Amino acid sequence: TALVGAAEGVPDDHAPLAAALAALAGGRVALVWVPNLARDPDFAAWIVRMTRQGSHPMLVVTSAPTDEPADVALLTDAGARLIDVPPLGRGEVSELLRRRFGLASDVAAVAERIGGGAPRVAIEVVEKWFRDDLLVHERGAWRVADGRTLSVSAPSVSLHAELLQTVCAPLRDADRRVVVAASLLGPEVSDLELAASSPGRDVASVLARLHAADQLARHDEGWTWKSEPARAAARSLVDVATLLEVAAACADAVDAEADPGRAGRLHLEAGACATAAPLLLDGAEKAIDARRLQHGAALLDTWESLRREPGVDGDGETLVRARSLRAVALWERGFTVESGAVREEVVRIARPLGGDALAGALLAKGQLHGASGGSVQETLELLDEALSLVTDPALRRTILHGRVFTRANAGQLEGALADAVEASGIAGQDAERAGSFARMGRLQAMLGRLDEASDTFARALTLQDPTDVIDRIRMLQDMAHVHDRRGQDAVALEMMEEALVGARRYAALSDVADLLSNRAEIIRRAGRLDEAEAGYREAMLCLRRLGVQPDAVLVANLALVHLERGEWSRGRELMDRALARVKAEGRPGWTGVLAGLALPAYADDPEALVEALELRASALDQTHHSDRDVYRMMRVAARRLDDLGPPDLARRVREAALAEAEALGMPDLVAEARTALAR
Repeated sequence: TALVGAAEGVPDDHAPLAAALAALAGGRVALVWVPNLARDPDFAAWIVRMTRQGSHPMLVVTSAPTDEPADVALLTDAGARLIDVPPLGRGEVSELLRRRFGLASDVAAVAERIGGGAPRVAIEVVEKWFRDDLLVHERGAWRVADGRTLSVSAPSVSLHAELLQTVCAPLRDADRRVVVAASLLGPEVSDLELAASSPGRDVASVLARLHAADQLARHDEGWTWKSEPARAAARSLVDVATLLEVAAACADAVDAEADPGRAGRLHLEAGACATAAPLLLDGAEKAIDARRLQHGAALLDTWESLRREPGVDGDGETLVRARSLRAVALWERGFTVESGAVREEVVRIARPLGGDALAGALLAKGQLHGASGGSVQETLELLDEALSLVTDPALRRTILHGRVFTRANAGQLEGALADAVEASGIAGQDAERAGSFARMGRLQAMLGRLDEASDTFARALTLQDPTDVIDRIRMLQDMAHVHDRRGQDAVALEMMEEALVGARRYAALSDVADLLSNRAEIIRRAGRLDEAEAGYREAMLCLRRLGVQPDAVLVANLALVHLERGEWSRGRELMDRALARVKAEGRPGWTGVLAGLALPAYADDPEALVEALELRASALDQTHHSDRDVYRMMRVAARRLDDLGPPDLARRVREAALAEAEALGMPDLVAEARTALAR
């Protein structure tokens, strides 16, 4: 037999508790639940006295036993049996709350999340909800009352910090430094970094104590703090001088090249502003490149707060760089007007500096001007002025790449190719030249020069850094396009799948979205329309998770799925939306392509059909850039016009299809188009 008792804490006078327990036990085994022996160090000593004085054995169950081997030995030698029950895992806390309080499952899950997985905190949160009348009993369970919102309460936040203070009370000063280091390195803490920041310390023992106390959760290569208030409270465990020493050790322990922003913040914690500032800028640039825009903006804000500190370079070219990064972050987050204002400020700051600083500012202004719908001519003028000022070869290459992008979007493929060729000839690191050759290959493929494109991509591969996973992903995608243009769908899809596997693991969501869209394009051409639609929609979801609206071309590709199914109304709705956007953005090349793709949707609207045909013909005359999908959709439109009439429009569309096939330079399509026209 066993008697179940409970002890949440130990009174100053243990005698009444001992007497009560002895009386209740009556010579039987006493089962005592102690939530955390590590937080009740006196309780272990009390159990020893109890078992030595009494005539009955004691069974102690705890979710966090004492870390001291001597204490464990005392307990067992005295006749107490110690059973260690692991902390509750994910989902188990909410199950405990559901059973204890009769909560609905969703309410229990919210309480577990707010409690950070710590049962005591979650229980206090629920009790506070009851006190605040946030819950109502309906359909056999406690649910959220109408018009009420569940939220974390101040007492539960303070309890996190209180628990950490209690857990760390028995620790030596050296071990407290380990807790502080874990706090500074968090919220995710690497075993290697913590060991490097705390040489000679018993790191494993301290982490085990925090884990047992529900403060840390284990993951593959380290630990994660379960409560941000508790992590913040750890700083108060040591004095200010010690905190600065620990922060400096943590800053030296992290890989500044891999995560400069984190290293910069740790140096700032250590009071080394001059060391922190350039790392914060590097971290902001890296975060913005990876589309972690809010994180990048936060690092820029921190840098701004330091730029007037002694020893910090906060003016001149450094200020130009910082403001340029802020403009990019604003633009990517959709704040177009604010981004434009910052870029104008950058040009004003850089104008007296001249040279490369001004060239970089003009490049940034030109890129925004083009991306926000400014005229191609004005964008190119800004880039030309930048080229006239630049002296740094790497920056010159970047400006040329900007011209490549601008001209390609405007359908000026030959001019874009000339810029890419010039960029590829600029001396520099192999990886940079590989990027120029990759751009050349894409343009050659778009111009139908597939053999040249294959050779160029092969050259780019020889220059590419084999350890650069992102560049390899993009190169695979480019080469897949060439195989797709050659009709080698299986090879193209195989390359896309390989690239997508790498992208899901290593790349930004924007790269994943691009790959999903391109893979769906190949699948659509193979006639697997349901798979293609799923791919396009997944790509859109990736972009929306980034806070970015899907590009007009992606919307147009989804429209094609509906048109190829014969869903004319839905296809036209999407295509109209895509066309309106490219027109507003001033992208004449894409306007012509989308007009050609939209032709089947306009077969029952002769006026719209004629306008689309004229747009496509004008774009083809200006750019000489043909598109296989446009040819296919012209064939679909002609067949639909055979049923709807009038015949002269059907013939006009077939003539346009022949011109498209001839521009493509594909003899089989030319023969097919001529046969269709002769009928």
